[in-house]
Amino acid sequence: MKGKLDFIKVKGLLVLFAITFAFAAPIRLYQYFTVIAPSTGFYTSLSWAVYALYIIVGVFSLAVIICSFLSTETVQSKMPEGKSKLLGVISIAYAVCFLIDAIMRISSFAIAFVGYASGSVRPGLWRYISTNGYLPVILQAVFALFAAIYFIVFGMSYLAGKNTFQDSKLLALSPMLWAVARMITGLMKPISYVKVSELLLELFSMMFLMLTFLSFARISSQLSEKGEMRKIFAFGLPAALFCLVCAVPRVVLTVIGQSSRLADGYGFDVMLLSSAVFLIVYIASVMYMGNKEIAEEKQEEFEETVIDDNFLSE
Repeated sequence: MKGKLDFIKVKGLLVLFAITFAFAAPIRLYQYFTVIAPSTGFYTSLSWAVYALYIIVGVFSLAVIICSFLSTETVQSKMPEGKSKLLGVISIAYAVCFLIDAIMRISSFAIAFVGYASGSVRPGLWRYISTNGYLPVILQAVFALFAAIYFIVFGMSYLAGKNTFQDSKLLALSPMLWAVARMITGLMKPISYVKVSELLLELFSMMFLMLTFLSFARISSQLSEKGEMRKIFAFGLPAALFCLVCAVPRVVLTVIGQSSRLADGYGFDVMLLSSAVFLIVYIASVMYMGNKEIAEEKQEEFEETVIDDNFLSE
């Protein structure tokens, strides 16, 4: 096919993902012991490990995006069909994680509101919410609740072998809106973007999650879904990588009793880890549940050929 490369295989992207994570995670863990300030999460110096990590994840992201759009093997933009206990269970577990995130955001706002109510001098409530950056936190909690509902429906659909989730078109947008709200929350934090470590990686993970969930919503709702599966691969794998690079080293440090090395407010994050797991399982399910008969571009080329042949035969 013109403009496409036959030798780029989708399975190869998963292999590349595994290899990249195997290099990136240890380097990130090494940074915690050498160049990351425990209290702030900032880099104390820009050593080889800093450059190595950014080069590795950057090259991987760029390579996956290019290969996803150039490969002729990319599957059709439709959801996996049939029953899948794995996808169903993982989706429901993901919904539980969204519920946990919503509860945590609501709790943090409730604590702040108690402090506001007990203060001797109180500005207007809306002014207090907007000036202190609580609006995106509230939106994050709201969209997390809707996303939890959606993934419960999504998971139950695959446990039953039905596609009832396709009727939840508005709910399908909630994971993407949650990622947007969380990204805005991060951008409102007063930090130095020169030496920042923790937040910068999280911002990249949210950016790729936002793009992935937008395509995910279009495919699951069957609205302008043409070509969106390429974007799922192009943005979903980098999103999963950034989430794992953020989450796994934190888990390791917690398990080995070195949680004091983690920055304040950047401990174990259930959403980063669960988002990576869901994306990996979803992409693998797309590949192995019969949704790879023929790429969209090949189908269009076949249809055009048939039309031309019929025209000539007349």
